[in-house]
Amino acid sequence: MGASIAALCLAASPADAGVVSFSSIVGAWSNASPSSSIDFNSGAGTSLARVRWGGTIFANDSGYDFLAVPGTTSVTVPPSQSSIFDLGTFTHINNPISGNSIDSIRLTVNKNVAIDSVSQGNLQFVFDFFHDETPNGANPCQYGGHNNQGVNINGCADRVTTAYNTLSQTFTVGSDIYTIDVLGFKLGNNPAVNEFFTKEDFINDATLQAQVKLRSEVNVPEPATLGLIGLSLMLVGANGLRRRKR
Repeated sequence: MGASIAALCLAASPADAGVVSFSSIVGAWSNASPSSSIDFNSGAGTSLARVRWGGTIFANDSGYDFLAVPGTTSVTVPPSQSSIFDLGTFTHINNPISGNSIDSIRLTVNKNVAIDSVSQGNLQFVFDFFHDETPNGANPCQYGGHNNQGVNINGCADRVTTAYNTLSQTFTVGSDIYTIDVLGFKLGNNPAVNEFFTKEDFINDATLQAQVKLRSEVNVPEPATLGLIGLSLMLVGANGLRRRKR
């Protein structure tokens, strides 16, 4: 009897598995902080979304591009952490700026979601990007050691990090609730990392990668941590660390 029950359980478990497909992927930037001197330009709601800051001429400013992957991407769940897949190409344009930089900005990625070819509609997945505009003339630099060496060859490199946002929508496979979690930036054949550094006067591309995860397994900052982040940003503003680059 025990063997029969075990066999029935094994036979039933694949019923909860599903092929999750994403298509018609588009992105849009929003919620920049601070919001002054931001140019979202064209591209919101298309496969290429662009944002710029720090000047008056779009082509010469610093900024981000997000170019969504074309076609359809499919993964199977469970397991609760799916295989890793590409969201799109993230580009950081790091030009000298004459105005304010940003501390953070939001990327909303819309996708048509289907489970075993059954449409779940168009869902939104939201990711926050945190920008650290370092002073070019510091020595040593905040990241990467001495100025004029390595990643700081043209002045101190800027850093970008990213994180999942709880505004992201979910979908259900079997009885489990899933969402898309951003892993970070993939450079070449290396695994995705959370920190992304760009040389001054340089355009830097990375593949933005993600996984389908159980909603309960996504790493979301605790409320106390969010409060500390908010306090830190207030202190940054109070101390004038949204710098002007020369």
